[in-house]
Amino acid sequence: MNPEQFSVALTDLRMPGITGIDFAKRIRSHSSKVKILLLSALNNTGNLNSEDLTEANISKLLLKSLNITGQRDEINDLCIRNEYNEIA
Repeated sequence: MNPEQFSVALTDLRMPGITGIDFAKRIRSHSSKVKILLLSALNNTGNLNSEDLTEANISKLLLKSLNITGQRDEINDLCIRNEYNEIA
């Protein structure tokens, strides 16, 4: 897959075999244009290393406690600010 084909990547913080941070860094090694949204079930985002978030250039951190409408709105906000099509 070519990361340049994608506008937004939505990834979980914790996945089998790789973290969302490491996945974002891999994306960044191929493209600086893809917006990366990181999902976390952690209520205390202080557990996340802010240096890692900055280094991976995470566009937005979303908590899974957000309802689906809230997640859609957050994604749309990011896309609209970057002149992408709104998600219906």
